[in-house]
Amino acid sequence: FIWIVLYNKTHGLIETALCMVAQVPSSILGSLNGETAISCNHSESTYNVILWYQKPRGDSALKLIGYILYGNPTIEDGFQESFKISGDGSVKSQLEVEKLKAEDSGIYYCAASTHSELVNAYFGGGTKLTVLASGRDVTAPKEVKILGPSEHECRNSKDKKRKKTLVCVASGFYPDHVKVYWHMNEKNVTNGVATDEAAREEINEKNEVVYKITSRLRVYAKQWENPKNTFKCIVGFITANGTETPFPSKPIRGVQGNFFLELNLSPLIKICLSVHISVC
Repeated sequence: FIWIVLYNKTHGLIETALCMVAQVPSSILGSLNGETAISCNHSESTYNVILWYQKPRGDSALKLIGYILYGNPTIEDGFQESFKISGDGSVKSQLEVEKLKAEDSGIYYCAASTHSELVNAYFGGGTKLTVLASGRDVTAPKEVKILGPSEHECRNSKDKKRKKTLVCVASGFYPDHVKVYWHMNEKNVTNGVATDEAAREEINEKNEVVYKITSRLRVYAKQWENPKNTFKCIVGFITANGTETPFPSKPIRGVQGNFFLELNLSPLIKICLSVHISVC
Protein backbone atom coordinates (compact mmCIF):
# COMPACT_ATOMS: atom_id res chain seq x y z
CA PHE A 1 0.00 0.00 0.00
CA ILE A 2 1.20 3.49 -0.74
CA TRP A 3 -1.07 6.49 -0.22
CA ILE A 4 -4.34 7.90 -1.38
CA VAL A 5 -5.55 11.23 -2.54
CA LEU A 6 -9.18 12.14 -2.05
CA TYR A 7 -10.02 14.38 -4.97
CA ASN A 8 -13.19 16.38 -5.39
CA LYS A 9 -13.98 17.63 -8.89
CA THR A 10 -15.25 20.98 -7.63
CA HIS A 11 -12.83 21.71 -4.81
CA GLY A 12 -9.75 19.87 -6.03
CA LEU A 13 -7.31 18.11 -3.73
CA ILE A 14 -8.84 18.01 -0.26
CA GLU A 15 -7.40 15.12 1.71
CA THR A 16 -4.45 12.76 1.86
CA ALA A 17 -4.34 9.57 3.91
CA LEU A 18 -3.08 6.01 4.04
CA CYS A 19 -5.13 3.44 2.18
CA MET A 20 -4.78 -0.05 0.82
CA VAL A 21 -4.13 0.95 -2.80
CA ALA A 22 -1.15 -0.97 -4.16
CA GLN A 23 0.55 -0.10 -7.42
CA VAL A 24 3.63 -2.00 -8.62
CA PRO A 25 6.31 -1.56 -9.70
CA SER A 26 7.22 1.97 -8.64
CA SER A 27 9.88 2.35 -11.33
CA ILE A 28 10.31 0.98 -14.86
CA LEU A 29 13.13 1.42 -17.37
CA GLY A 30 11.73 0.47 -20.77
CA SER A 31 13.28 -0.01 -24.21
CA LEU A 32 12.11 1.56 -27.46
CA ASN A 33 9.49 -0.66 -29.12
CA GLY A 34 9.43 -2.84 -26.03
CA GLU A 35 6.51 -3.47 -23.69
CA THR A 36 5.75 -3.17 -20.00
CA ALA A 37 2.93 -3.61 -17.49
CA ILE A 38 1.76 -2.00 -14.24
CA SER A 39 -0.51 -3.70 -11.70
CA CYS A 40 -2.96 -2.12 -9.29
CA ASN A 41 -5.23 -3.47 -6.57
CA HIS A 42 -7.13 -1.98 -3.66
CA SER A 43 -9.30 -2.89 -0.70
CA GLU A 44 -12.23 -0.50 -1.21
CA SER A 45 -14.97 -2.98 -2.16
CA THR A 46 -17.52 -0.24 -2.83
CA TYR A 47 -15.22 1.40 -5.39
CA ASN A 48 -15.98 -0.56 -8.56
CA VAL A 49 -14.07 1.50 -11.13
CA ILE A 50 -10.30 1.54 -11.62
CA LEU A 51 -8.96 4.44 -13.68
CA TRP A 52 -5.51 4.84 -15.21
CA TYR A 53 -3.79 8.20 -15.68
CA GLN A 54 -0.63 9.39 -17.37
CA LYS A 55 1.40 12.40 -16.26
CA PRO A 56 3.77 12.96 -19.21
CA ARG A 57 7.33 14.02 -18.55
CA GLY A 58 7.52 17.78 -18.18
CA ASP A 59 3.75 18.14 -17.83
CA SER A 60 1.82 18.77 -14.62
CA ALA A 61 -1.56 17.65 -15.98
CA LEU A 62 -3.02 14.16 -15.58
CA LYS A 63 -4.32 12.58 -18.77
CA LEU A 64 -6.98 9.88 -18.54
CA ILE A 65 -5.81 6.75 -20.36
CA GLY A 66 -8.96 4.80 -19.64
CA TYR A 67 -10.82 2.84 -16.99
CA ILE A 68 -12.35 -0.56 -16.30
CA LEU A 69 -15.77 -1.21 -14.79
CA TYR A 70 -16.79 -4.77 -13.92
CA GLY A 71 -14.24 -6.18 -16.34
CA ASN A 72 -15.23 -3.91 -19.23
CA PRO A 73 -12.34 -1.63 -20.26
CA THR A 74 -12.67 1.74 -21.99
CA ILE A 75 -9.60 3.33 -23.62
CA GLU A 76 -9.57 7.04 -24.43
CA ASP A 77 -8.68 8.43 -27.86
CA GLY A 78 -4.95 8.82 -28.30
CA PHE A 79 -4.14 5.75 -26.21
CA GLN A 80 -5.98 3.02 -28.10
CA GLU A 81 -3.07 1.98 -30.32
CA SER A 82 -0.64 0.70 -27.69
CA PHE A 83 -2.40 0.78 -24.30
CA LYS A 84 -4.49 -2.06 -22.87
CA ILE A 85 -6.42 -2.28 -19.59
CA SER A 86 -7.48 -5.58 -18.06
CA GLY A 87 -8.70 -6.94 -14.71
CA ASP A 88 -11.98 -7.21 -12.84
CA GLY A 89 -12.25 -3.45 -12.37
CA SER A 90 -13.55 -3.73 -8.84
CA VAL A 91 -10.37 -4.49 -6.87
CA LYS A 92 -7.59 -5.18 -9.39
CA SER A 93 -6.44 -4.04 -12.81
CA GLN A 94 -3.41 -4.08 -15.08
CA LEU A 95 -2.17 -1.50 -17.55
CA GLU A 96 -0.10 -2.80 -20.48
CA VAL A 97 1.89 -0.59 -22.82
CA GLU A 98 3.19 -1.98 -26.10
CA LYS A 99 5.54 -0.54 -28.73
CA LEU A 100 7.05 1.87 -26.22
CA LYS A 101 7.93 5.32 -27.52
CA ALA A 102 9.95 8.14 -25.95
CA GLU A 103 6.75 10.14 -25.38
CA ASP A 104 5.39 7.32 -23.20
CA SER A 105 7.87 8.37 -20.50
CA GLY A 106 6.18 9.84 -17.44
CA ILE A 107 4.41 8.86 -14.24
CA TYR A 108 1.41 6.53 -14.32
CA TYR A 109 -1.27 6.36 -11.65
CA CYS A 110 -4.13 4.01 -10.97
CA ALA A 111 -7.13 5.27 -9.03
CA ALA A 112 -10.11 3.56 -7.42
CA SER A 113 -13.41 5.37 -7.74
CA THR A 114 -17.17 4.96 -7.89
CA HIS A 115 -17.36 6.84 -11.17
CA SER A 116 -15.53 7.00 -14.51
CA GLU A 117 -14.48 10.58 -13.76
CA LEU A 118 -11.97 11.85 -11.20
CA VAL A 119 -14.44 12.20 -8.32
CA ASN A 120 -13.51 11.03 -4.79
CA ALA A 121 -10.73 8.90 -6.25
CA TYR A 122 -8.18 6.96 -4.23
CA PHE A 123 -4.78 7.00 -5.94
CA GLY A 124 -1.90 4.56 -5.90
CA GLY A 125 1.65 5.76 -5.35
CA GLY A 126 2.53 6.07 -9.03
CA THR A 127 4.91 4.31 -11.40
CA LYS A 128 7.71 6.25 -13.05
CA LEU A 129 8.39 5.00 -16.59
CA THR A 130 11.38 6.08 -18.63
CA VAL A 131 11.79 4.79 -22.18
CA LEU A 132 15.55 4.72 -22.65
CA ALA A 133 17.03 6.51 -25.64
CA SER A 134 18.27 4.26 -28.42
CA GLY A 135 21.79 3.00 -27.75
CA ARG A 136 21.96 4.49 -24.26
CA ASP A 137 23.15 2.49 -21.30
CA VAL A 138 21.94 2.99 -17.75
CA THR A 139 24.63 5.11 -16.08
CA ALA A 140 25.13 5.35 -12.33
CA PRO A 141 26.00 8.69 -10.66
CA LYS A 142 29.49 9.81 -11.61
CA GLU A 143 29.85 11.92 -8.48
CA VAL A 144 28.04 12.33 -5.16
CA LYS A 145 29.42 15.04 -2.89
CA ILE A 146 28.44 17.23 0.05
CA LEU A 147 29.12 20.95 0.22
CA GLY A 148 29.50 22.37 3.71
CA PRO A 149 27.42 25.31 4.95
CA SER A 150 28.28 28.94 4.40
CA GLU A 151 29.94 30.75 7.29
CA HIS A 152 27.61 33.68 6.69
CA GLU A 153 24.30 31.81 6.73
CA CYS A 154 21.62 33.84 8.49
CA ARG A 155 19.27 32.83 11.26
CA ASN A 156 16.07 31.04 10.32
CA SER A 157 13.47 33.75 9.66
CA LYS A 158 10.68 31.66 11.22
CA ASP A 159 12.10 30.54 14.56
CA LYS A 160 15.09 32.94 14.77
CA LYS A 161 17.44 30.06 15.55
CA ARG A 162 20.86 29.66 14.01
CA LYS A 163 20.85 26.95 11.38
CA LYS A 164 23.26 25.61 8.79
CA THR A 165 22.52 24.11 5.37
CA LEU A 166 24.46 21.22 3.89
CA VAL A 167 24.09 20.59 0.16
CA CYS A 168 24.34 17.22 -1.58
CA VAL A 169 24.98 17.19 -5.33
CA ALA A 170 24.74 14.03 -7.44
CA SER A 171 25.58 14.23 -11.13
CA GLY A 172 26.32 12.28 -14.28
CA PHE A 173 23.54 9.67 -14.04
CA TYR A 174 21.02 8.41 -16.61
CA PRO A 175 18.08 8.12 -16.44
CA ASP A 176 16.71 10.23 -13.59
CA HIS A 177 15.37 7.43 -11.36
CA VAL A 178 16.98 8.40 -8.06
CA LYS A 179 16.16 8.99 -4.42
CA VAL A 180 18.29 10.98 -1.98
CA TYR A 181 18.74 10.10 1.69
CA TRP A 182 20.60 11.91 4.46
CA HIS A 183 22.41 10.31 7.40
CA MET A 184 23.71 11.98 10.54
CA ASN A 185 25.93 9.72 12.63
CA GLU A 186 24.84 6.78 10.42
CA LYS A 187 21.14 7.33 11.20
CA ASN A 188 18.57 8.32 8.60
CA VAL A 189 17.41 11.95 8.83
CA THR A 190 14.20 13.31 7.30
CA ASN A 191 13.58 16.56 9.19
CA GLY A 192 15.05 19.57 7.42
CA VAL A 193 15.52 17.73 4.11
CA ALA A 194 14.53 19.41 0.83
CA THR A 195 15.31 17.66 -2.46
CA ASP A 196 14.77 18.95 -5.99
CA GLU A 197 11.37 17.88 -7.25
CA ALA A 198 12.98 16.73 -10.49
CA ALA A 199 16.54 16.13 -11.64
CA ARG A 200 17.96 18.62 -14.13
CA GLU A 201 19.35 17.72 -17.53
CA GLU A 202 22.94 18.49 -18.45
CA ILE A 203 25.30 17.42 -21.24
CA ASN A 204 28.34 15.24 -20.50
CA GLU A 205 31.68 15.07 -22.28
CA LYS A 206 30.21 12.58 -24.81
CA ASN A 207 27.49 15.10 -25.71
CA GLU A 208 24.90 12.87 -24.05
CA VAL A 209 22.05 13.93 -21.80
CA VAL A 210 22.70 13.04 -18.16
CA TYR A 211 21.10 14.26 -14.95
CA LYS A 212 21.99 16.19 -11.83
CA ILE A 213 20.03 16.48 -8.60
CA THR A 214 20.51 18.60 -5.48
CA SER A 215 19.30 17.96 -1.95
CA ARG A 216 19.65 20.17 1.12
CA LEU A 217 19.81 19.28 4.81
CA ARG A 218 19.17 22.11 7.27
CA VAL A 219 20.41 21.47 10.81
CA TYR A 220 20.82 23.52 13.96
CA ALA A 221 24.16 25.30 14.14
CA LYS A 222 25.02 23.41 17.33
CA GLN A 223 24.74 20.13 15.38
CA TRP A 224 27.11 21.34 12.68
CA GLU A 225 29.45 22.98 15.19
CA ASN A 226 30.19 19.62 16.81
CA PRO A 227 33.20 17.71 15.43
CA LYS A 228 31.72 14.46 16.76
CA ASN A 229 28.83 14.63 14.28
CA THR A 230 29.21 13.13 10.80
CA PHE A 231 26.98 13.81 7.80
CA LYS A 232 26.52 11.78 4.64
CA CYS A 233 24.11 11.73 1.74
CA ILE A 234 23.22 8.56 -0.15
CA VAL A 235 21.79 8.46 -3.65
CA GLY A 236 19.59 5.45 -4.35
CA PHE A 237 19.90 4.79 -8.09
CA ILE A 238 17.37 2.52 -9.78
CA THR A 239 19.21 0.10 -12.07
CA ALA A 240 17.93 -1.68 -15.19
CA ASN A 241 16.64 -4.67 -13.21
CA GLY A 242 14.56 -2.40 -10.97
CA THR A 243 16.69 -2.64 -7.84
CA GLU A 244 17.88 0.40 -5.89
CA THR A 245 21.66 0.62 -5.55
CA PRO A 246 23.15 3.04 -2.98
CA PHE A 247 25.86 5.52 -3.96
CA PRO A 248 27.06 7.33 -0.81
CA SER A 249 29.04 10.53 -0.60
CA LYS A 250 32.17 10.77 1.47
CA PRO A 251 31.08 11.69 5.01
CA ILE A 252 31.98 15.10 6.35
CA ARG A 253 32.40 16.07 9.99
CA GLY A 254 31.03 18.99 11.88
CA VAL A 255 33.45 21.75 12.81
CA GLN A 256 34.58 23.31 16.04
CA GLY A 257 32.36 26.35 16.25
CA ASN A 258 30.99 29.09 18.42
CA PHE A 259 28.56 26.75 20.16
CA PHE A 260 31.33 24.69 21.76
CA LEU A 261 33.48 27.75 22.34
CA GLU A 262 30.62 29.22 24.34
CA LEU A 263 30.23 25.98 26.30
CA ASN A 264 33.95 25.89 27.08
CA LEU A 265 33.95 29.49 28.25
CA SER A 266 30.81 29.27 30.37
CA PRO A 267 32.55 27.88 33.53
CA LEU A 268 35.19 30.61 33.22
CA ILE A 269 32.50 33.27 32.89
CA LYS A 270 30.81 31.96 36.03
CA ILE A 271 34.10 32.16 37.94
CA CYS A 272 34.62 35.72 36.76
CA LEU A 273 31.16 36.73 37.86
CA SER A 274 31.59 35.13 41.27
CA VAL A 275 34.67 37.25 42.03
CA HIS A 276 33.24 40.40 40.38
CA ILE A 277 35.80 40.51 37.59
CA SER A 278 34.33 42.33 34.64
CA VAL A 279 36.98 41.40 32.06
CA CYS A 280 38.69 38.01 31.64
